[in-house]
Amino acid sequence: GMSDGMAFTIPALFAGVSAVSTFAWGMAIERISARVALIAVAALNTLGMVIIIWAVSYPAAAAYAAIAGLAGGGFLVAQRLIWADYFGRLSVGTIRGGASLFIGLVGPMGPLVAGFLFESTGNYTSAFTISAVLFVIGLVAMIFAKPPVRPSLT
Repeated sequence: GMSDGMAFTIPALFAGVSAVSTFAWGMAIERISARVALIAVAALNTLGMVIIIWAVSYPAAAAYAAIAGLAGGGFLVAQRLIWADYFGRLSVGTIRGGASLFIGLVGPMGPLVAGFLFESTGNYTSAFTISAVLFVIGLVAMIFAKPPVRPSLT
């Protein structure tokens, strides 16, 4: 229900916030750890999904874009670091390679499922709700993930 020009600003806002926030996330992760950053990212993504479910105005859609962009910037930085933190630098290539195969196969399913749900229900509410639940599951998993213990250098 908004003009094309206004609609264009939503993904532009998302991309801009995501790009700009990566620098701040990088500095923050040096102090709080990639694990804590991913907990914050999952919480932000959950909040974003809740907002977009109820968004009926341009300001709500813009708030979603800003929150999702902030989470996206954090994810870009943290997900690159978390692998080495948990699995070590010697194994990170093999583990990321195997995980990337899974991610590459499952990742494209999201838009297909969302499109199917839209065609079935006439809206994206169920798709956004499922996304919010998945973000909460990720948040809980990261809360309970035992932080890695760094070996002593002595």
